[in-house]
Amino acid sequence: MARKATTKKRQPRQSDDGLNLGAIHWLALEIEQAAMEVYVTHPDRYADVLESLREAVEELRGMGPAKLEDDEGDCPEGWIECDGLCVPICSS
Repeated sequence: MARKATTKKRQPRQSDDGLNLGAIHWLALEIEQAAMEVYVTHPDRYADVLESLREAVEELRGMGPAKLEDDEGDCPEGWIECDGLCVPICSS
């Protein structure tokens, strides 16, 4: 007897955070790879690569994560508060 194919209904995803953070990580690695390839191929372009990376970091920092409000000071599990921001580790 032939079995009918059934499709399971997918539960709606509770959050896209994992996917979104994965995409950010992937793109960060692509940027790192591209920077290294340019440097290895053209070491004389080091200053240009460095400036491009600095500009990207500054642009992202300019978007600025919102500071925690005094009454909302809880960070997600695994993150800590550092100077009013939720971060994985305080870096300076």
